[in-house]
Amino acid sequence: MKKKRILAVIMAVMMMISLLPSLAFAQTPSGELGGKLKIKGLAAVGITLSADYSKVTPEGLTDDSVSFSWARQTDEKTLTELSTDRTYTVTQDDLGYRLVLTVTALENSGVTGTLSAKTPEAAQTEEEAQVLALEEEAKGADEEAQEEQPEEEDAQIEEEQPEEVNAQIEEEQLEEVIQEEQPGEANEEAQEEQPEEINEEAQEEQSEEVNEEVQENQNTEEDSDVMQIYTESELQLDESGTESASASPEISLKAEPDTLSFQALTAGYDKIEESQTVTITYSGEGTVTLEQPQADHFDIAGTDGTSEYILNSGEQAVFTVQPKPGLDEGTYNDTINFSVKDSPDSMVQITAQVEVAAEKEEEVYRLTPNPAELDFGALEEGYAEAPKAQTVTLTNEGNTTLTLGQPQADSFEVGPISASELNPGETCTFTVCPKMGLTEGTYIDTIVIPNEQQISVMIDTQFTVKQKSIILTGIQAPDSIAGVKNGVEKSEKALGLPSSVIIKTTGGNMKAKVKWDVKDSAYDPSAKEEQKFTVKGTVVLPDGVSNPDDISLITSVEITVNAGRTPKIADPQNNKITGINSEGYTTQSKITFTAVGAGMENESPGAGDVRYVPYKWKVINTNTWDEAPYTATFGITKAGTYTLTVVFNRQEFDGKKWNETGEQDTKQAVFSIAQGNNITATPTPEPDNANAKKAVQTGDTTNIAPFVIILIIAVVCIAGVIIYRRKRK
Repeated sequence: MKKKRILAVIMAVMMMISLLPSLAFAQTPSGELGGKLKIKGLAAVGITLSADYSKVTPEGLTDDSVSFSWARQTDEKTLTELSTDRTYTVTQDDLGYRLVLTVTALENSGVTGTLSAKTPEAAQTEEEAQVLALEEEAKGADEEAQEEQPEEEDAQIEEEQPEEVNAQIEEEQLEEVIQEEQPGEANEEAQEEQPEEINEEAQEEQSEEVNEEVQENQNTEEDSDVMQIYTESELQLDESGTESASASPEISLKAEPDTLSFQALTAGYDKIEESQTVTITYSGEGTVTLEQPQADHFDIAGTDGTSEYILNSGEQAVFTVQPKPGLDEGTYNDTINFSVKDSPDSMVQITAQVEVAAEKEEEVYRLTPNPAELDFGALEEGYAEAPKAQTVTLTNEGNTTLTLGQPQADSFEVGPISASELNPGETCTFTVCPKMGLTEGTYIDTIVIPNEQQISVMIDTQFTVKQKSIILTGIQAPDSIAGVKNGVEKSEKALGLPSSVIIKTTGGNMKAKVKWDVKDSAYDPSAKEEQKFTVKGTVVLPDGVSNPDDISLITSVEITVNAGRTPKIADPQNNKITGINSEGYTTQSKITFTAVGAGMENESPGAGDVRYVPYKWKVINTNTWDEAPYTATFGITKAGTYTLTVVFNRQEFDGKKWNETGEQDTKQAVFSIAQGNNITATPTPEPDNANAKKAVQTGDTTNIAPFVIILIIAVVCIAGVIIYRRKRK
């Protein structure tokens, strides 16, 4: 019986132990989101980013407690939504932009609020992204260091000036005044033992006490009605050990460097790239004030921007020196004095020198021909004598000597050039005439003047050789044209008119161009019925053909146009934008619209049909469509009134394909954005598993395996006892 009880107690204890995890699992994160959200991963193309909750409160927050919005920051205020997944992979389109992650607490998750994190600008490679991340971390560290620096400096000052040192200094200085009858050596020793750095407040108190002691122990030989009072810094001990007023403190100034040499400038310069600095170091007693130095040909300015430079012993002042703008040609060597205010003899000098060279004249290359065009008229083929030669004069209108070569031409004889070198203002000549024996045709040559300076100098030359006289004897009219397609435009090419006709001459039949007068014809491109009409034209005789018998040059052709279809011309008034809600949206809304182009329903177009195709749209940024469907979705995170603009391109069908006409139509829709409850880049629900049921996340990471094992052992033990008891019965 006792064994059964013991066994029952053991099983009860094990059951209680197995129930312990339920107490831990019941705890879930709760409260408002706080702390700092981070983004895990480098912002480089191809890298997948995720949320890092290591510094987010409350602790235990997981991905299942929040919704996600990944966006691209295109400027300071505009975010373009990219994804609502838990992770995001950086793409090529993200290069140069920051990526923004916004997490928003889900309802019934136990937490509320919104947190955001931002990456550095996205880079092409992980190495570049690592550099950008390190620079941003360093920048953040510098800002934190600047905030903490004042406290550290105060602490350092307190450490460097302990109260014990001040007390010791005070005691030693009081003893020095009281023991005024002691030998000078003792006073000198006491002075040497005084530390150089003394707390300012202690100095003031000690000076007052010393002055009182000096007044009480003043030499009795002085007039008792007139007492000279010195400060502690003015009291010194002479060789006999008595106190006396000190002389003016020694002033020592040092300049580094003492000579400034600048790169040579060219007269007429308007910008000075070079500047140099000089450092003035003061060593001596007390404090001095440097005066602002001046120079005739150099500008001097302190690097801290002040006009007075107060220096204690060991301190420095840095000055920037550069030549003044607009200096003329010459060598400038200035002595610059850095002197102490109220003590002009206390100074240090430096020299600054610069050379300004004469402004170099820009080289100008200009060779001008006169005349620049040669026309030798026209001669009949077989001419016995060439036209008279013409002379070309070349003038050097630049400022540099030119070296010229012999001009050349294909169909013209060019005489030798009179000079191969031309100084500025000088001239030279050569002659040109057509070659003998040229056949019928027009000869146009460009005579090039070769030169070492590669100046482009060309002379246009022309000569025409005409065919021997041919007499017109008649004109062969063209055949009639039948079956022209209805609806073509009113032109020679569209109606199929021939570009030439046959003329009869004494030299045989030959072709001659025709100028057709289509505009005065009876053709109506908009008519639907069959048309017949005549088009007249004027024959243009070729060169060399004459018409002494005054034969009529008017010819004509009969044209028959078939009846045809009427083109479908879409009306731009039917272009529209659908899907925009007149009641407005919030900053959390996703706005979807569709652009409908007039004539887009024409699936069997014919020649001349017109339609309007949606091309691009804009609210803040401009976006384009390459193909249907002409639908877009966007979101805006700032409240206000906005205008959606859609541009439609006009297209015309040529019988084979649609072609752009260059004309456009624009439609607009105005909508408003109100402030939503939680502002995110463009909040949207989860695209997948949006309605799936999820277990409540507790945030507890305790390993439950040991407790499950204990529970299984307890169940096995209970089952064993039951089986054992049944067997005994």
